[in-house]
Amino acid sequence: MSSGAYRISDLAEAANIKSPPQAFPLDTNSKLLDTFKKSKILSMAKLIQVVGVHYSFLPPLPGVQPTSQGLPSEMLPLAEQPPNPELYDCLWELFIKYHAGKWEGNTHTYTCVDDSFGGKLTKPTLFKNACSSFYVLDHDNILQHETTPLFPAGVEMKLSRKTFNKNSHKKFFGFPGVTVFASQGYQAYMECEVNFFYKQTRSVLHHFWSHSEDSGNFKLSIVTVSAFHCGFSDKDSIPKQINSIPKLIEDVQSFKSKQTYSSLSKSPVDGAGEVQENVAPTHAVSIFLEPQPDCVMKSSFPSNLIASIPVVVSKGAGYKIVVGCKHSSELFQVCTVSYDERGVPSSCSMEEYFDS
Repeated sequence: MSSGAYRISDLAEAANIKSPPQAFPLDTNSKLLDTFKKSKILSMAKLIQVVGVHYSFLPPLPGVQPTSQGLPSEMLPLAEQPPNPELYDCLWELFIKYHAGKWEGNTHTYTCVDDSFGGKLTKPTLFKNACSSFYVLDHDNILQHETTPLFPAGVEMKLSRKTFNKNSHKKFFGFPGVTVFASQGYQAYMECEVNFFYKQTRSVLHHFWSHSEDSGNFKLSIVTVSAFHCGFSDKDSIPKQINSIPKLIEDVQSFKSKQTYSSLSKSPVDGAGEVQENVAPTHAVSIFLEPQPDCVMKSSFPSNLIASIPVVVSKGAGYKIVVGCKHSSELFQVCTVSYDERGVPSSCSMEEYFDS
């Protein structure tokens, strides 16, 4: 697939048209026109849904060259297959299952600053009484309300089954008790949000990379950590804070069982591996204790979250983030999001360690 822009005057001259129109109208019955009417901005993803991924583009007239040339399809990072309705329905149901409800708690916001090791987090600022609510209006619609550091004055938005996870700039992954929102492609800023759900609690780590005009790379700028509890439950259900990395994962070595879930970019949960007994933690867990390159930061956070996040993301190079949450002395979950050289999440997996 390719695209280009043509001057009407050039086309008119080649076709020997004396009085060319100012614009060529679209067929009033075309699906493409309907897409234009419904969209203030016609994104490439929406255009692909209308015309399909594979089609032939021919110049309108022989010998007329475009004034600008678009990218061929193999260079478009988000040119995917047409939407799979069953996939989106599955993701929507999974999203409702875990996010629906009223979530209250405190949010800590960290800023990343340069140091001799590549970067470090500043002392966090506390945002008290944060609220993140998802009200189910009907089977196909949810009302989301957020009062958080990103939206201190509060904001409301409507989510629908019809448009959920069809945003070409962000992808949703889901596992038992874990959900992930990850941005796709290189943008002015990139983000990743990982949610862990356990009993009446929701632990959230949300971080952002900002584009650096000087280097052309992306630098970790902000990390927010939220310790939410169900607004209709007792606050005592929030687990006690563990403040050291070794203590946070010291029990994992003695956990008896592990199960791994995989989720690729085109399906919500491709499969859950069989429960394995008496196995050593994988690199995703040991990475929290092993020395990492200067561009990777590891730290313990409130809500018993732990993460390994690249401080610098180089454009054109793949990278991964690893986020873990210790819910109790008997359960530890780790989520890994891997990105390819286009900045698109290529895979997502979750490991669950438990005593049984």
